[in-house]
Amino acid sequence: MKKYLSRLKAASFVGLAIALSSWTAHSDVPESDEVIKLGVNEWTTQQVVTQIAHQLLEQMGYNVESMTVGYYPQIEAMKQNDLTPTLELWPSNIGEGIFEALDAGELIHLGNHDISGGGQLYYGSWMEEQCPGLPDYTALHGCMDILVSPETAPKGRFVGYPADWGNVFYAERFDALGLDLEVIQAGGEGPLVAEMASAHARKAPIVIHFWEPHWAIAAYEMKVLGAPVWEEGCETDPAWGPNPDKTHDCNFAVQKGIFKAANPTIDTTWPAAGALLRELSFTNADASWMLTEVDQNGLSQAEAAAKWITENRDRANEWIDAANAGS
Repeated sequence: MKKYLSRLKAASFVGLAIALSSWTAHSDVPESDEVIKLGVNEWTTQQVVTQIAHQLLEQMGYNVESMTVGYYPQIEAMKQNDLTPTLELWPSNIGEGIFEALDAGELIHLGNHDISGGGQLYYGSWMEEQCPGLPDYTALHGCMDILVSPETAPKGRFVGYPADWGNVFYAERFDALGLDLEVIQAGGEGPLVAEMASAHARKAPIVIHFWEPHWAIAAYEMKVLGAPVWEEGCETDPAWGPNPDKTHDCNFAVQKGIFKAANPTIDTTWPAAGALLRELSFTNADASWMLTEVDQNGLSQAEAAAKWITENRDRANEWIDAANAGS
């Protein structure tokens, strides 16, 4: 963590030097010298988004710390004010707790990113020769044996999200779809990508929960499993979908509304910082750029953030100017 933060600070200083020639500080900012604590989760885009926020807040004069925290535990940490904001929350797997906290005023909503995508069930495209009928999910009913591994026998092996990314109802989904799969939960984005890379290199069967936008889907020739497309009712109404007796007989939802949230102190202690974080919004193109720079080109998250700010200086300045004007 110390090494990670030291690299972040070095990149922040580079970004700060560039920024000082591009915008004028607001006389009332920073409003407090208390530390704004940003939550850092386990995947690349969230980490780069957080580092961009970190560097822009430092450029505005704030004291900022980026803290590694689990996806689920960060909600309670924000409620207790041990963490100030977190900047990439996916509605499908964050759980109901955050929405209850937002409704109760314990946390505040900081707006959405302009990103669409999300988790889906994927399989290796080469499996179509091993399991005729793919991508239709029912093809797996007749060739589950190719997915059986020593650790999951007699069931097929399925690679899922880490437990602390929330309950995504694997058991209910596989039961409803008739898929006899045992879930092996990966440790984070890196291990999920490593699973795809290994299966691709060996042309070994794989079914995995992953998401787009992400470079690994094309690089490792993954395809979406042809389960019924998610609609309202899939997870609540047994009459919806191919299984008349059970819910969750669909793939996962393609999402919009990926959002940011914070402890209310962001507005009371650092109003311009809160305004900046509301302005902060990224697109699918931004997300793809971040993934390429870090996961393929080898930049650290802090280096990628500094590079993004340099290449998008006008956009970053617009956010800062709007934050200063609205605070």
